Amino acid sequence: MGVRDKRFFDLASIIRKRRLELGYKSAEKFAYDNNLNRSVYQRWENAEDLNVTSLIKLLYTLKMSASTLFGKWEQVSDDMPQDIPSDELLLLAAERKASYKRIKPTKKVMKEVKKRRARRIRNHE
Repeated sequence: MGVRDKRFFDLASIIRKRRLELGYKSAEKFAYDNNLNRSVYQRWENAEDLNVTSLIKLLYTLKMSASTLFGKWEQVSDDMPQDIPSDELLLLAAERKASYKRIKPTKKVMKEVKKRRARRIRNHE
């Protein structure tokens, strides 16, 4: 049995819905018609771990782009990581660089980092 991760349940639901949109009521029939191993496909629909190779094969089978699949996943899942804006990444990099050199970042940089972290936390609540 594969690794089950709660974050995959929403993805599995999207995969199942897409199969239904393609006119297949049966996962077994869908797998057979698309030359997929039946048990592997059923594991995908049961929210078990997908490796990258399997994901690419699945995308071709579902006739769906990765951006569409992951976009739908982001819409239905509240547990997706959020992008960090590039200006904040620069501040974090400056903070790390300073810590590597054992130099304290300036108060201005630290104040900005704290402000942005607080804003990001508020946006997730």
